[in-house]
Amino acid sequence: MLSFTLLPLLAGLGYALPQAVSCVTTTVEIIIPTTTATYTTTDVTTIHATTAEDLGTFTLVERESSTKTLQTLTSTSTACTASGTM
Repeated sequence: MLSFTLLPLLAGLGYALPQAVSCVTTTVEIIIPTTTATYTTTDVTTIHATTAEDLGTFTLVERESSTKTLQTLTSTSTACTASGTM
């Protein structure tokens, strides 16, 4: 007898569930340009200076190579909404 009273209740719960679900997926992509370079340094000591500032030890910096790359960051999110009879 108890099972007969639960049957309409369960049927009502099934009817109250959402009837339609719609989902939206959003993807955001960020592109970051970067440059990577390789340098060499050489210590240079002047012997004959033309001015007082030219006398001493300096570092000569030369660029050997460089590479330009693009880094991509991607973020994806999904949002769902449900509608129906409650």
